[in-house]
Amino acid sequence: MGRKRRDTRSARFVTRTLMDILAGKTSLGDRRADLERHGCPVDEAAENLLRRLTSLLHAPDAALVNALEQAPPLIVESVIGLLCRRKQVSALAMLKGHLSSRPLEKALAKALYQLSSQGITAAEEVLEPARERRPALTPRSTEDPEAWVTPRYEEGVFAMSLFLPFPGKATMCVATIADRQGVTEIRFDDETARAMRRQLKARTDEDGRPIVVHPIPVSHALFLIDEAAATNKIKGIPLPFGVERVRRDVKHHWNIEPQQARLERREGIEPITGHSVGALGPLLSQPPVLSWTIDAGHLVPVVQEIFEDADSPIIVDDQVKKARRDRAIDAAVEAYYTPERRHRYARRLEELALALDADGKRDIAELAWGCALALAQADTPPTAIPFALYHYQINLLTIVNAVMSEVQQGADRGIEEAGERFDVPPEKPDGPRIIVP
Repeated sequence: MGRKRRDTRSARFVTRTLMDILAGKTSLGDRRADLERHGCPVDEAAENLLRRLTSLLHAPDAALVNALEQAPPLIVESVIGLLCRRKQVSALAMLKGHLSSRPLEKALAKALYQLSSQGITAAEEVLEPARERRPALTPRSTEDPEAWVTPRYEEGVFAMSLFLPFPGKATMCVATIADRQGVTEIRFDDETARAMRRQLKARTDEDGRPIVVHPIPVSHALFLIDEAAATNKIKGIPLPFGVERVRRDVKHHWNIEPQQARLERREGIEPITGHSVGALGPLLSQPPVLSWTIDAGHLVPVVQEIFEDADSPIIVDDQVKKARRDRAIDAAVEAYYTPERRHRYARRLEELALALDADGKRDIAELAWGCALALAQADTPPTAIPFALYHYQINLLTIVNAVMSEVQQGADRGIEEAGERFDVPPEKPDGPRIIVP
């Protein structure tokens, strides 16, 4: 009995959700995860059918009846519920004799009886399209929306805040995005939206501590959301509830379209392919860049090869060892910077350039944008791009230092253990020494 009750509740939830999707109150992208959680996955065919039905429901005719004849029962039931909600008796009457099962016929009869009990007949039906559809794209607020974003730190994760001043209230939308997973979280705050906006504009939190954010155009914020949503789709990761709401609200209330921001300078910025590590030092030392660590699985085999050559009794010439080490590093860099990773690092550098420019660090911003342009050139090998080469070498050096530290610690432990076996007290470097002739 308990399981049957749960199944009934899930079916009702799915029906109401599908009704809202068909009515345009929400989108399939926002509610796909909820539908799957209640046992109703939506495949591509069902998605196309919902899109077609949404169009047909604006002016129900014979095409709607034909579309419903082969539709899944839950979708048919949702259409019946939506027509009943809109009090479209004529459209409901057209469905008589065209439904595929007795439960659907009973649902149709129930809807018609409900409307007739309210005194609504086919000649007196009341349509309610105004509440279902939004008006034209006209601004309805005297204030403009604003947006802020944090730098992209480890794994390309960043947070973005959108202040949306609707008439009579304001909303703060905060989205968490990762460049490999897309939009991972989105939440709204209607209560303290203006207070959060003041803190972001002042770049300090409630305790006066600095907040690392910079303002961006709202059009660029929408571009970042669209870019991340495309990653969700490619990776098969459901979009969090609210993504479509942000897109729709900003577009309908302020007529703002997604557009990527660019670093605008008086002189053109060329791809950086010939700089030394010293010239890139200010960029490579930026905290976000230092946090872009490379997985140890890509580095350890190279480190092992370098140490094997260093300890080899056969290879004794230092120049030969250096040449072999450089070849090993170049091969690893070529293998690591696949087209996908090149695009990912280029986007991180572009966003970092915008942040540095907003902070007045224009010279470093130009370095970041130039490195991004170099990574975007598919015909330029990674070893000819200083950023790619030095970024890999810095991460490689971290592993080498860790290995050397372990070796040194192991040697120190060996000396201490030997001293304990022969009862030799540890030497105190700062104490007096007795030299026995």
